[in-house]
Amino acid sequence: MTPLSNDRAIAIQTFPLIPTPQGQVTLPPEILDRLQPNPDNPLVLLKIDDLILLTSKQTQVTQLSEQFTAQMAKYEISLEELLDGLQEERQILWQESHKRLRFTYEIDDLSPKYARSINDHEI
Repeated sequence: MTPLSNDRAIAIQTFPLIPTPQGQVTLPPEILDRLQPNPDNPLVLLKIDDLILLTSKQTQVTQLSEQFTAQMAKYEISLEELLDGLQEERQILWQESHKRLRFTYEIDDLSPKYARSINDHEI
Protein backbone atom coordinates (compact mmCIF):
# COMPACT_ATOMS: atom_id res chain seq x y z
CA MET A 1 0.00 0.00 0.00
CA THR A 2 1.18 3.50 -0.83
CA PRO A 3 0.17 6.45 1.39
CA LEU A 4 -1.48 9.44 -0.25
CA SER A 5 -1.46 13.03 0.94
CA ASN A 6 -4.89 12.66 2.54
CA ASP A 7 -3.77 9.67 4.66
CA ARG A 8 -5.62 7.22 2.42
CA ALA A 9 -3.81 4.13 1.20
CA ILE A 10 -4.09 2.60 -2.23
CA ALA A 11 -3.31 -0.92 -3.33
CA ILE A 12 -0.85 -1.37 -6.17
CA GLN A 13 -1.11 -4.62 -8.09
CA THR A 14 0.78 -5.84 -11.13
CA PHE A 15 -0.66 -8.09 -13.80
CA PRO A 16 1.76 -9.71 -16.23
CA LEU A 17 0.43 -9.54 -19.79
CA ILE A 18 2.00 -11.61 -22.54
CA PRO A 19 1.15 -10.46 -26.07
CA THR A 20 0.24 -13.02 -28.70
CA PRO A 21 2.24 -13.00 -31.94
CA GLN A 22 -0.48 -10.65 -33.28
CA GLY A 23 0.13 -8.22 -30.39
CA GLN A 24 -3.09 -8.99 -28.51
CA VAL A 25 -3.30 -9.32 -24.73
CA THR A 26 -5.99 -10.74 -22.48
CA LEU A 27 -6.93 -8.56 -19.54
CA PRO A 28 -7.53 -10.30 -16.21
CA PRO A 29 -11.22 -10.65 -15.23
CA GLU A 30 -10.81 -8.38 -12.17
CA ILE A 31 -9.54 -5.59 -14.42
CA LEU A 32 -12.39 -6.04 -16.91
CA ASP A 33 -14.89 -6.06 -14.03
CA ARG A 34 -13.40 -2.85 -12.68
CA LEU A 35 -13.18 -0.99 -16.02
CA GLN A 36 -16.42 -2.38 -17.53
CA PRO A 37 -15.59 -1.54 -21.14
CA ASN A 38 -18.40 -1.33 -23.69
CA PRO A 39 -19.03 0.56 -26.95
CA ASP A 40 -20.09 3.68 -25.01
CA ASN A 41 -17.22 3.36 -22.55
CA PRO A 42 -14.14 2.17 -24.47
CA LEU A 43 -10.80 1.55 -22.85
CA VAL A 44 -8.22 4.30 -23.27
CA LEU A 45 -4.49 3.59 -23.27
CA LEU A 46 -2.63 6.72 -22.17
CA LYS A 47 1.15 6.99 -22.61
CA ILE A 48 2.97 9.66 -20.61
CA ASP A 49 6.70 9.34 -21.23
CA ASP A 50 7.52 5.86 -19.88
CA LEU A 51 4.26 5.54 -17.91
CA ILE A 52 1.36 3.69 -19.56
CA LEU A 53 -2.14 3.78 -18.06
CA LEU A 54 -5.21 1.83 -19.08
CA THR A 55 -8.48 3.47 -18.10
CA SER A 56 -12.11 3.35 -19.11
CA LYS A 57 -12.52 7.09 -18.74
CA GLN A 58 -11.57 9.64 -21.31
CA THR A 59 -8.88 11.62 -19.57
CA GLN A 60 -8.80 15.39 -19.33
CA VAL A 61 -5.48 15.30 -21.15
CA THR A 62 -7.23 13.78 -24.18
CA GLN A 63 -10.10 16.26 -23.96
CA LEU A 64 -7.75 19.24 -23.61
CA SER A 65 -5.65 18.03 -26.51
CA GLU A 66 -8.74 17.80 -28.71
CA GLN A 67 -9.85 21.28 -27.63
CA PHE A 68 -6.44 22.80 -28.35
CA THR A 69 -6.31 21.12 -31.76
CA ALA A 70 -9.79 22.40 -32.64
CA GLN A 71 -8.96 25.96 -31.53
CA MET A 72 -5.67 25.94 -33.43
CA ALA A 73 -7.47 24.85 -36.60
CA LYS A 74 -10.33 27.32 -36.12
CA TYR A 75 -8.05 30.33 -35.61
CA GLU A 76 -5.22 29.07 -37.86
CA ILE A 77 -2.68 29.18 -35.02
CA SER A 78 0.49 27.11 -35.16
CA LEU A 79 1.75 25.16 -32.17
CA GLU A 80 4.70 27.56 -31.94
CA GLU A 81 2.36 30.58 -31.78
CA LEU A 82 0.22 28.86 -29.16
CA LEU A 83 3.24 28.08 -26.99
CA ASP A 84 4.60 31.63 -27.38
CA GLY A 85 1.24 33.01 -26.24
CA LEU A 86 1.18 30.60 -23.32
CA GLN A 87 4.63 31.75 -22.22
CA GLU A 88 3.53 35.40 -22.39
CA GLU A 89 0.40 34.68 -20.31
CA ARG A 90 2.41 32.75 -17.72
CA GLN A 91 4.86 35.66 -17.42
CA ILE A 92 2.01 38.16 -16.92
CA LEU A 93 0.38 35.97 -14.26
CA TRP A 94 3.70 35.50 -12.48
CA GLN A 95 4.37 39.23 -12.45
CA GLU A 96 0.88 39.99 -11.11
CA SER A 97 1.12 37.37 -8.37
CA HIS A 98 4.57 38.57 -7.26
CA LYS A 99 3.99 42.33 -7.49
CA ARG A 100 3.00 42.73 -3.84
CA LEU A 101 5.74 40.37 -2.71
CA ARG A 102 8.44 42.32 -4.59
CA PHE A 103 7.24 45.61 -3.13
CA THR A 104 7.29 44.17 0.39
CA TYR A 105 10.88 43.05 -0.08
CA GLU A 106 11.88 46.50 -1.28
CA ILE A 107 10.60 48.16 1.90
CA ASP A 108 12.26 45.68 4.28
CA ASP A 109 14.83 48.32 5.24
CA LEU A 110 12.06 50.63 6.50
CA SER A 111 11.02 50.55 10.11
CA PRO A 112 8.20 48.08 10.93
CA LYS A 113 5.79 51.01 11.45
CA TYR A 114 6.25 52.31 7.87
CA ALA A 115 6.32 48.85 6.35
CA ARG A 116 3.02 47.98 8.02
CA SER A 117 1.27 51.17 6.86
CA ILE A 118 2.51 50.72 3.30
CA ASN A 119 1.53 47.04 3.19
CA ASP A 120 -1.99 47.87 4.39
CA HIS A 121 -2.64 49.73 1.13
CA GLU A 122 -3.39 48.01 -2.14
CA ILE A 123 -0.64 48.25 -4.70
